[in-house]
Amino acid sequence: MTSVDETLFLINHNFSPQQSIIKVPFSDALNLFLAEDLLIPEQPILTRNRIEKTNFAISETLIAKGSLLRPYEMGILLRQGIEEIMVYKPIQARVQPVYSDRYPYKPIIAPLISNIFRNFEGVNISEERVLMANRDETIPRLEALSSQSDIVFFTGYDLDWVMPLLERLGIIFFVKSVTQQPGSSLMIGIKNNKAIFILPPQQPGALLSAELYGRLALAQLLNRKTEPLRATSATIYQNKTQNTHFSIGRYSIFDKEIIVNFRQNVNELTLSDFVNANCYVKILPQTNVKKGQSVEITPFIAKG
Repeated sequence: MTSVDETLFLINHNFSPQQSIIKVPFSDALNLFLAEDLLIPEQPILTRNRIEKTNFAISETLIAKGSLLRPYEMGILLRQGIEEIMVYKPIQARVQPVYSDRYPYKPIIAPLISNIFRNFEGVNISEERVLMANRDETIPRLEALSSQSDIVFFTGYDLDWVMPLLERLGIIFFVKSVTQQPGSSLMIGIKNNKAIFILPPQQPGALLSAELYGRLALAQLLNRKTEPLRATSATIYQNKTQNTHFSIGRYSIFDKEIIVNFRQNVNELTLSDFVNANCYVKILPQTNVKKGQSVEITPFIAKG
């Protein structure tokens, strides 16, 4: 098994930024990153002086290379009548729900993960139709998925058959399990700088793995930094195991200090526990957390 810190290290060192530049229509540029400096020409702005005489103030705006094209920047470009923009090619992410004859149920985590990453800047994400085991289309669909995507999240209740087929397609799995609770059965593979995640079947473990490790892989591909936060614990917690525990909690800021409350038992987490929570809390193996002690937290991607 691979430790949590080793898994994070391997993701950081196995995936490199993808900096392909493409030209897109103005209407498709929202939430992408600009690949060129844009100096907006001097624009006359109508103003009024104190004696009601009309004057013109001169304005000039630089939108720098690497800037995220938010609605504000898009408004400036719209005013200039720009029709096409050079941007960094968005990362193509796919969520692939799978099931077999043993567990013929569509995993409910698939749409959750799709929605979590929906507004992740610089990423296009889609949920694929369900992939079934032992069908004529299984291998061709896996080939297309791995070749056309930059990152893929497989999710379902019976995933044992997925990794051997992907290995036949040249995917190398450098993580096959992680010493964490929940979600120890996480698997991570790579081929040609493409990231493959086989998420744990348990719902909390799947969400944790996507938000912690999937987010880091996306940040690497986008050449962005992602760092956890430190918070002061308002909870007592005992981790007597050799695994890293990830609880879920809610952090707030009081007088510039981040305070976090979190659940006591990670083995009993359900989706209902995510209601009103906004972060994961990392508890190291063989650790007793006391009130007032500093802990590491990772805010949810979907903030609340």
